[in-house]
Amino acid sequence: MMSKMGNINFYEIARYVCISLVSYLFIFVALWCVVDLFEIDKLYAYAIVYIINYLAIYFLQAGFVFKTKRSWNSLLRYVVSVLLLYLIGNLLYIFFLTKNFQYLISNLMTIIVLFPLRFLIYKFFVHKS
Repeated sequence: MMSKMGNINFYEIARYVCISLVSYLFIFVALWCVVDLFEIDKLYAYAIVYIINYLAIYFLQAGFVFKTKRSWNSLLRYVVSVLLLYLIGNLLYIFFLTKNFQYLISNLMTIIVLFPLRFLIYKFFVHKS
């Protein structure tokens, strides 16, 4: 079985998918808790949950997914990419909400749209080796 696709390693994709699934499970559970149990506005809840998630993801991706050493340069690139992806994610989330999708469905649709873009940015910009 071929484990490399160009410069993209099959095992990196598999690890990325695993970490992402755990991350998205956290996001859905935390978003539901913050909105439905603590009755915090869904836009504020989205911001709170994603900020916590992004902090954890940097360390998991560097150590487990891409197996790169953390550095100030990669952290800076990560922060820049997160801000860009966060802005795009918020705009997509708001767009789906304005189309009257339920907030969890809006979140899922945002995840689906951004999933491949995140991998490429993290692989070739943030954790480039």
